[in-house]
Formats: sequence, C-alpha cells, structure tokens
Amino acid sequence: MAVEQHFKRLSQENERKKREFEKNRIRRAKEVGREVKKKWLVAVKAYRILEEREKEKERALKSREQLSKILDHSTKVLGAQLANRRSRSRSRTPDAANGGFSTGNELTTDGGTTQGEEDEEQSSADSDEFMSTMFNN
Repeated sequence: MAVEQHFKRLSQENERKKREFEKNRIRRAKEVGREVKKKWLVAVKAYRILEEREKEKERALKSREQLSKILDHSTKVLGAQLANRRSRSRSRTPDAANGGFSTGNELTTDGGTTQGEEDEEQSSADSDEFMSTMFNN
C-alpha cells in the first residue's frame, strides 16, 4: 500500500505541476496583455498630443495670415484716406481760381489758418504717426 500511495502522490504532483505551470502561463499572458495595453494607451496619448500641437501650429499660422491681411487692408484704407484728405486740403488752399479764398465756411484762427485746415493737419499728423508706428514695429 505504501508503494501505491507513493506513486499516486507522484502522479498527483505531476498533475499539480502541470496545472500550476498552465496557471502561471495564463497569468503571465494576462500581465503581458495589460502591459501592452498600457504602452498602447501611452502611445495613443502621445500621438494625440503631437497631433494637437500640429493643429495648434496651423491655427496660429492661419491667424497670423489673417491678421496680416487685416493689417494690409487697414494700411491701404488709411493710405487712401490720407491721400484723400491731402487732396482735399490742396483744393482748399488759396489760388487764382478761387479768388484767393478758401472754399468752405471755416473759422479763421489767429495764425491765419482755418479751423478745418488745422483739423486736417492734425488728422494727417495722427495718420502719419499711426503709419510710422505700424511699420517701425
């Protein structure tokens, strides 16, 4: 009987070792799966961050282009306004066609210039100052 039990124990031990080996193999496979999943999620997150940075760069570039277009347009409009004011101020200067008088009902200041001329000179100076600050920066 002792011999039978000995061989029975050996048989059971082999069975137990096989079950333990299979259990460990399954456990390791699950661990590897979890690790792969973690790494994959990290890679996906990194890819999304890089993608978002690229989109942000594109948005910033488009914004700069739009601002540049707005600035160019504003510069052209201000230049046209300035040229228009200068041409109007030239038409108001005394000449032989007007009989030596200005064309409007402007009030004359102590310096001999009209109030309208002073306003135009001030707005012209303001426009010139604006233009110089825009292009000097």
